[in-house]
Amino acid sequence: MNAGMLINDTQPTAVQQAFALTKLVLLHEDTARDANTLHGALPQQAKITQVDVILDATAGAPTQAKIILFWDLLGDNIAFGPSAYFDLAAGLTDTSLRMGTLSVNTQPRVPAGQTTKGKLYGTVLVDTGTVTVTTIRVHWTDDRDGA
Repeated sequence: MNAGMLINDTQPTAVQQAFALTKLVLLHEDTARDANTLHGALPQQAKITQVDVILDATAGAPTQAKIILFWDLLGDNIAFGPSAYFDLAAGLTDTSLRMGTLSVNTQPRVPAGQTTKGKLYGTVLVDTGTVTVTTIRVHWTDDRDGA
């Protein structure tokens, strides 16, 4: 079995109560950002198991978020979502930080025309306030023989 995760390296600003194309972030293997993405390039038949989201509340106090994952930068080819709302917890010392984990059990098929092989794009919305996306981590496994 092989496993890994994708992580973002760009942060959109002013994410609010609607999904927005201008707020898509690239999720990919990035060992400079997080060494644990060493096996992070998404295989063709991987199962997405978990999504972690860390947000920085710049206005308001969001308590829930939703996420959509896309195969393309245009936000037209959905890989997963939109999720149901999942709970956010505030940081203990920096209460503007909001963190949430979404358990997922889906095995989306990579479309033949995908141009960013091994990558996804994600966007988030919150129930109230305004946030900046600090981190999105997409955990995956691949239990095919020889993977």
